[in-house]
Amino acid sequence: MKKILFTLAAILLTISINAQSFKHYRLDEVNGDTVQYLQKNFIDQKAYFVGKPFSKVLEIYLQDLPLKCSVTTTTTPWENPKDATKYIKGISISWFTEEEGWYHVDNDIKKILDLGILFEPPYNEADSYTNNIYDTDQKMTNHLKNYIVKEIKLL
Repeated sequence: MKKILFTLAAILLTISINAQSFKHYRLDEVNGDTVQYLQKNFIDQKAYFVGKPFSKVLEIYLQDLPLKCSVTTTTTPWENPKDATKYIKGISISWFTEEEGWYHVDNDIKKILDLGILFEPPYNEADSYTNNIYDTDQKMTNHLKNYIVKEIKLL
């Protein structure tokens, strides 16, 4: 009976450890294909990041891609019936500049432009406050580094 319990405990521990493992794929390992890089590192392995601080996503992202644009995603007035304040609920980060992104949008080019990260609630920081005080993408992402990741998707 002890052997069975020990074996079961070892299997559960192995499953738990594997769920927390992460294999980093470098950009050159996917032939410079940014979408494949994001898919392999963040979408296919999103379970690794969920429940961890945003800083962990950013740490991996910055190993191979530049941070050229970051935009917070916010709640809507319908999510906040008490007031119309927009609260930060996530962030989109991109290796494209804002101008390059608008070029793709304006020319109707279907292209993955961002890595979208949704944070765990509660959402209690007003977007207007952070937009007024953080004038660079690095300052904004650094400010949000301790927010906990709930979801990651390609946008």
